[in-house]
Amino acid sequence: MLNIHELRDINGRFISTRVYLLKMLFWFVMLSAGTFAVTSLLVTFNDWSARHVVQFPVVVTTRPIIIEREPQKILTPLAQEILSSTEPASTLTVGEQAIMDTFGKDEYRVAHAVAKCESGLRADAVNWETHDVGLMQINMPIWEKPIKEKFGYTLKDLFDPKKNAEVAHWIWDRGDGIEGNGKGNYTAWVATTSNCFVKEL
Repeated sequence: MLNIHELRDINGRFISTRVYLLKMLFWFVMLSAGTFAVTSLLVTFNDWSARHVVQFPVVVTTRPIIIEREPQKILTPLAQEILSSTEPASTLTVGEQAIMDTFGKDEYRVAHAVAKCESGLRADAVNWETHDVGLMQINMPIWEKPIKEKFGYTLKDLFDPKKNAEVAHWIWDRGDGIEGNGKGNYTAWVATTSNCFVKEL
């Protein structure tokens, strides 16, 4: 049996065993009720979430977002000034003039570098090992038949720098897979991977 003198409330006053037990019972009931309420809420939420899916709407637009950007400046201002100026024909060799007339000022620098590294800008150049001919070193095993069908040119015609440059521009134009769009690449020329090509640019 509890000693009444050992039971005190929170204010330090002595309380009887009966009052003490009643208070303990009250707090036990309150704690049990709270635990039951929380458990019931969790069980109810769990059951509800098992039957429902919460989704947040996402607005999707199919309209493209167009951002204008400044054109990239690949060449230095000095190079742009040189290319934009009208060069007298006397400053260019026959082969260089053929490249300028065919590829235009925008592509002249790169096409000139290709020709310089492929043939040394010689219209009569021949690589007997790979059978590349002329100013831009057109590879005959690959291109002879397509060139004949497209231009009617023979091997002899490709020693003419103008015709050679014309064919080379056609090959360049086809490089991106679309003929006639004025956009191409130089992947048909191995020289573009050489140190010579880099130095000439």
